[in-house]
Amino acid sequence: MKQIVQSYKTGEVRLHDVPVPLCGSKRILVRTRTSLVSIGTERSVIDLGRKSLAGKAVARPDLVRRVWDKSKKEGLLKTYREVLGRLDTPTPLGYSCSGVIEECGIAATEFSPGDHVACIGQGFASHAEFVSMPVNLACRIPEGVSDEEAAFGMLGIIALHGIRCADLSFGSRVVVMGLGLLGLLTVQMLQAYGCEVIAFDPAEDKAELAKQFGVKDSTSQASELQRLTESRTQAQGVDAVIITAATKKRDPVDQAVQLCRSKGKIVVVGVVDIHPDRNELWQKEVELVVSKAAGPGSLDPLYELEGIDLPISEVRWTQKRNLEEFVRLGQSKKVDVQPLITHRFSIADAEQAYTQLIAGKLDKPIGVLLEYIKDTPIQRCFPLPAVSGSASSRQGSVNLGVIGAGLFGKALLLPALQKL
Repeated sequence: MKQIVQSYKTGEVRLHDVPVPLCGSKRILVRTRTSLVSIGTERSVIDLGRKSLAGKAVARPDLVRRVWDKSKKEGLLKTYREVLGRLDTPTPLGYSCSGVIEECGIAATEFSPGDHVACIGQGFASHAEFVSMPVNLACRIPEGVSDEEAAFGMLGIIALHGIRCADLSFGSRVVVMGLGLLGLLTVQMLQAYGCEVIAFDPAEDKAELAKQFGVKDSTSQASELQRLTESRTQAQGVDAVIITAATKKRDPVDQAVQLCRSKGKIVVVGVVDIHPDRNELWQKEVELVVSKAAGPGSLDPLYELEGIDLPISEVRWTQKRNLEEFVRLGQSKKVDVQPLITHRFSIADAEQAYTQLIAGKLDKPIGVLLEYIKDTPIQRCFPLPAVSGSASSRQGSVNLGVIGAGLFGKALLLPALQKL
């Protein structure tokens, strides 16, 4: 099968032929029909991969601290080898797709072969012709929702979880800052849940697009945003500001504090600089929250890998239940993603698509979809290349072949074997 893979060492994006993954007892094997390119996330990952080792360290000081802590516990040489091994490990791109189930594991009893499903999750719902999905990271697609629409699942539930973090009620007044894909999904959901929305994006075309979804108060001018907020709230401020922008500046958070009412809430869904003035927060007792991924269960190995659900009596909205709600909103036409689709590419042209995306040659991209052929065979065996003459056995020596050497194997086992 074909899969989009990035080298984290060089940042290069390539379309590789790889074996079809196994299904697993608590998984389903899905033949991908459509996958969504997360423009902001994937572009930032690729840009980071293209930096030098020093550039990566400057961009991600949090990872440098983790490496330093690990080296103090396990030794500098071992940690250095693991870092190089991780950089050499191919990284699959993508985390939102849809398709048709080909196989079901013995414990995946809620699904059946032939079901159309929405799939989510980094490292699972990748840009690949087949994906092996844990049961808690997929849900059936209801009638009336296309594979294209369901492929927006991960972005939809990231937006939905951001809304839940704001603790809103019917009639709440909300400012949405940043009208990319996440922002435009957010404004639609807020309106579906009976909230009054004021939208802002410095790009005038995106502010106009929000108006197509029924947002009357949408602007590209920061001064106009302040005026609209004061007018609609009688100068009291909005109940919440949801930031779905991506910028290195602190302006969105600073302005959000000014727009909030006393004891209002700011939810950061996008990526912005978070260094607000303490006195400003203190004056209004504004609460600032950074929403994490798609809801409870996200990045939890027990939930994602083992399929152990969180009880609905204790956790109403897990990421799977958020996914089911997102496709329900699509079925009832409360959320419309069709106007957000700006580009479609075949998986065979994926390298070209990424080249244009990184070079900024795609015209105003918002929703970029990859499409897949429907008759790719399930092939799990690939012929291995012939062993070169230089690797032939010498008298008195033993040659070993290692299958599936991960970071631990590369850092410890292989160097130890070479010394034998």
